[in-house]
Amino acid sequence: MTHNIRKIYKQFIFYTIKLPLIYIAIPVGFIFEYLITFPYIVLCTLDRPSKKDNLAKMDQHIKM
Repeated sequence: MTHNIRKIYKQFIFYTIKLPLIYIAIPVGFIFEYLITFPYIVLCTLDRPSKKDNLAKMDQHIKM
């Protein structure tokens, strides 16, 4: 009898607490990963040379 109650209690805890937390943790992890990498993406985008600079460098290289 006690074994059955313990088994039911473990299943209750798993399905009411642990499983919902797992389902919530997965998307929260993706969101945190995006928030961490987003500033790096912005800085890389701002740091890249513009197309005008690339064209000017290519023209100088061709003229040489």
